[in-house]
Amino acid sequence: MKNKYLFRVFPYPGIETVCWESWDFERQQLTLPDGRKVCLDNMQAAFVRYCYRKQCEYHQHAPHMGDRIFQTFKVKTV
Repeated sequence: MKNKYLFRVFPYPGIETVCWESWDFERQQLTLPDGRKVCLDNMQAAFVRYCYRKQCEYHQHAPHMGDRIFQTFKVKTV
């Protein structure tokens, strides 16, 4: 696993392939690759919003719906 931190915060299989179309901003709900919908806690939702802001800053526009949520998030593996 390349992003151990990501899997500790989001303990769901396939989380790194989730795209922006799977994220419901109003409900703070994520649709996982297996079709399950999960409501994120405040820390997880804040992290997704952080990734959104970072992608906006990097690309100078909002992410496209097919873009992966965590594509620009870089972490050090432990």
